[in-house]
Amino acid sequence: MSEGPEVKRTADKISEAILGKTIVDIYCKTLKDNIKENIIGSKVKSIDIYGKNIVIRFTSGVYLHNHMMMWGKWRIYDKKEFDDGKSKPPPRRIVWSNQKITKNNNKKIDNSNTTSSSSSSLIHEILKDVRNDSRVRIILITPAQVAVQFNGPILHFTMYDPSKHTSIAKLGHDALKSTFDIESVRNRLHKRGKRKLADLLLDYY
Repeated sequence: MSEGPEVKRTADKISEAILGKTIVDIYCKTLKDNIKENIIGSKVKSIDIYGKNIVIRFTSGVYLHNHMMMWGKWRIYDKKEFDDGKSKPPPRRIVWSNQKITKNNNKKIDNSNTTSSSSSSLIHEILKDVRNDSRVRIILITPAQVAVQFNGPILHFTMYDPSKHTSIAKLGHDALKSTFDIESVRNRLHKRGKRKLADLLLDYY
């Protein structure tokens, strides 16, 4: 699972690539046409984190809420290489049972993690073009960079700020944010009386 520091680093990388840039195209299977029209031509206004949640805001007023859970990841690509089909996705491992393995140019067999009694093998599937990867959930295309999200189980587009939703708002102060107010946190902790620090950290109400 992507923990807080990793989520922060991911958001920073996305920001470096597309913050303030115009979205010239976007791909997402679940994206409705009216939302897509509002995003294309707009700019990325902000990219914020709330715990393990990433919220991308566009100048058109559309928000993208992403939670990577245990499988999601973001990658940044050069647009020209992306358009030329030279952008490679991260490798993935696939378990094939009963040794039914087909060798071809796109698959590399790796039996190093199996035992002699095992009936399955691990294959590192290597694709040469990220556009052919079935794990891709969303593609944000700017004039110079392309941000691609793989296996994102939570991708919500909305006109309402997700950070105001109870599930995110109740998370409280984020210590990884530059706006973190330690005095405010101290005051909130004092109001909850004498309790173990571990209990206070887990008490998000």
